[in-house]
Amino acid sequence: MKENNLRKKQKLVTKNLKREAKGITLIALAVTIIVLLILAGVAINLTIGNNGIFSRAQDAKQKSEKADWEDKIEMAIAGKMIENQNPTIDDIIDELIAEDIIDEPSQVNKENGDITTNEPSYVISDKLNDFISNVKITISKTPETEPSGGVLLKVERVEGIKEKINLDDIDIEKLDESQKKEAAKEMYLNLANTEGVQIASFEEILKEMGKTEEEFWQMVEQKFDTIDNLNKSLIDSLKEKGIESIRNYKILDPINKNSYSYLAIKNGTYTFKVKEIISGKEYTQTVEITNIDESMDYYIIDDELYGIYLLDKFNNKTKFEEAYIIFKGERINITDCIEVHEEKSVIRGWDLQGKLVDSGIVENRNDIWGTIQSFEIVKDGKSYFGEAEVDWVE
Repeated sequence: MKENNLRKKQKLVTKNLKREAKGITLIALAVTIIVLLILAGVAINLTIGNNGIFSRAQDAKQKSEKADWEDKIEMAIAGKMIENQNPTIDDIIDELIAEDIIDEPSQVNKENGDITTNEPSYVISDKLNDFISNVKITISKTPETEPSGGVLLKVERVEGIKEKINLDDIDIEKLDESQKKEAAKEMYLNLANTEGVQIASFEEILKEMGKTEEEFWQMVEQKFDTIDNLNKSLIDSLKEKGIESIRNYKILDPINKNSYSYLAIKNGTYTFKVKEIISGKEYTQTVEITNIDESMDYYIIDDELYGIYLLDKFNNKTKFEEAYIIFKGERINITDCIEVHEEKSVIRGWDLQGKLVDSGIVENRNDIWGTIQSFEIVKDGKSYFGEAEVDWVE
């Protein structure tokens, strides 16, 4: 009996031990799985997390690519400055395009200097700070939005730059050869205009003298030995006449002519430059024209060989008060070429050619004979624009 009870107790203990062993095994397995999951999470995070191996490798790659672009930009700027000591931001943009750093000027923000590079694309800042100007150029458009055959562009204001420079502030000896010549030309122009004449440019002075610019500087060398001596003489002469300052800048129109206005007869983008006369620094402003209707009937015709007329909507020749030729982008008054016969106005090609030759705009009649030119005819205060051929008829 006792023996049976003992066997029963042994079986019960063995059963309980097996049950406990099985429970411990399941707990151990669960703990092991949890530990493995934690380790896997840590490993994944170290590999692809925000601070993981892949992420750090990607960051390193991006930093390297961006640094490469920065180096290329700095080298492009340095190269342009060696070529041109006073490059404008537009000069730098051209260089960035030439070096395949950007494809389009629009990839440079002219307001803050940010550069959006080609692929792999990055925004590079603080490389163009020295080329961003505070100079503001205001250009008017007439008419501004109404459809028209021509839009007159005019520089109304230039802000952020001194209009004049004092003669005492010009240190001739510190200027390079090009700057010395520019200073001399401007002072020579100022001196010429003190003689009771009105000359718009140094080029006009050369025409009056019958000399090329090269011949002028040869004359200077013979008479003054050096440009420095010429400039000092000009400064003294200006001061004797009570002039203490000269223009600090000049305005160049879209065809690089010394003019603050330009007549556009085609839609497109037009750029004016403001150029410091002595330093040579340039500032630009572009304007977009979209309101020119090139298909409009401007009523301007050339009647075979008989001249240029203005027609009304019934094709009747009419009388007009003013006339201008737009020659190489310059608006030239040719009102004194108008003839009136029986309430009909006409401009003869021969008279027009003579006007341009006498004004020194062309050298001889052959330069304009038989060419198609753009004209502005004014009737009752309204302008009409069109093209006509300049013929020989007197």
